[in-house]
Amino acid sequence: HGNGRICDLFCGSGVVSEYLLQQYDVLAVDIQNYSKVYCEARLTGGTQDMDFKRIESDIKGSLIRKINLDDYKPVLDYEDKSMAALINERLEPMYEIIEKGSLYAYLGKFEYAKGDLSSELEKAFSEVEKNVSAKRESTDSVIVRYYGGLYFSYKQAIDIDERPQNEHNFAVVCDDYIKVLQKLKPGDIKVVYADPPYTRYHYSRYYHILETLCLHDNPQISTTFLNGKGGLSRAIYRNDRHQSPFCIKSKAPKAFDDMFKYVNEAQASIVLSYSPFDAKSGATPRLLTIDEIVNIAKKYYGKVEVVSPGQFMHSRFNKQDNNYEINYEAERLIICRK
Repeated sequence: HGNGRICDLFCGSGVVSEYLLQQYDVLAVDIQNYSKVYCEARLTGGTQDMDFKRIESDIKGSLIRKINLDDYKPVLDYEDKSMAALINERLEPMYEIIEKGSLYAYLGKFEYAKGDLSSELEKAFSEVEKNVSAKRESTDSVIVRYYGGLYFSYKQAIDIDERPQNEHNFAVVCDDYIKVLQKLKPGDIKVVYADPPYTRYHYSRYYHILETLCLHDNPQISTTFLNGKGGLSRAIYRNDRHQSPFCIKSKAPKAFDDMFKYVNEAQASIVLSYSPFDAKSGATPRLLTIDEIVNIAKKYYGKVEVVSPGQFMHSRFNKQDNNYEINYEAERLIICRK
């Protein structure tokens, strides 16, 4: 009730912020840069008179793209040959690109996929290496070097590497949740909506490519094992990808405690979205139970209630073996008021 501002503390793709913006002023917060870009686009309502044909023309005619097309022509040609072979039901060349086609690993002489490269792919990579020379760490070719072949075609990756310039200014916070909460003054925010992670799986493992797309830097890549052995991680994970305390069993209780504490100090209510867990379901265990979270919340709030937002289920990413027992009560809202 009222006209107070709402803080969407883990805003992700900005869906909740976009909905809330219809009725309230919103502060959208997330530590991931891709989220900042998403929210900047969603919360401004888009640009109605955007000239997409001009943008496409600018990308195709850019000097950076032309240079990349020349430098990476050997792998583009090999990719075209592999696609033709695929159409003719010869799978091996395209399969090799997907499994072993990491230019980042080849140029850096990193251990990656098992087995030697075919002579044709080796030749294409070798020619690219000669072409790029000192430009191998240029941010103008980050996506094709890191993710070309593995996640995108080399041609797609080159197109993504060309970024149209943004002509608008926006204000969305990209920072750790705790730092944002600590800076809030009493009355700045009326309600905080929080949808933190609830299993040991860090969200950054799913969005690391988007993070690099937005930062367009040259990230260090993590290895299979912490000691550096085992070669590069198969997914080409960023070494600095965010590790949320909500996903670490030893840190999760304090993360929740700090969140409730600082929201309370800001004199705001909090609506926490969390997924319950049935041990019999075979689903990934939650780090804390609903009851445990409620007990933490009661340290700071006099009124704490748990309600269901209705029946729905979480995406299972098309894994049919995960769908035998679907929990339609997949979410609970823990509402905390003074």
